[in-house]
Amino acid sequence: MLTNDHVVRRADKIWVKVHGNETPYEAKLIASNPRSDVALIKLLAKPGERFAAVKFAGDDDLLLGETVLALGNPFGLGGSVSRGILSSKSRSAPKENDQLDIPNWLQTDASINPGNSGGPLVNLHGELIGLNVAICRTRRESVLPFLSGT
Repeated sequence: MLTNDHVVRRADKIWVKVHGNETPYEAKLIASNPRSDVALIKLLAKPGERFAAVKFAGDDDLLLGETVLALGNPFGLGGSVSRGILSSKSRSAPKENDQLDIPNWLQTDASINPGNSGGPLVNLHGELIGLNVAICRTRRESVLPFLSGT
């Protein structure tokens, strides 16, 4: 499962709640990269238990103005969905906090609040186009890293 490094970096234990299952799964960190703020975690499920994989959208199929959905758990209140449009495919991290090594960020006006980090940004086909990462407060728009499906 993909999430953000900043979400799991300092965690003693990682728990993931899956839609349709009241009991959260414990997970372990497999790999992470603080420079790109991406982490790979593995759910510690029962032997033989399987999960459906999300389909990645093609990187050549992103259109400016396209409707996108940001999923997350803002402020720890539970699952949420917010809708917006894809505003840009080539934003850069703000210079004063230039710690992330991602050349082209996706930008959307879908609401990304604290707690949404690590959640998916999907197109209307349910295909993954990015991970919710940051709010650029000076512009009042959300900025997300681009994930290539290839």
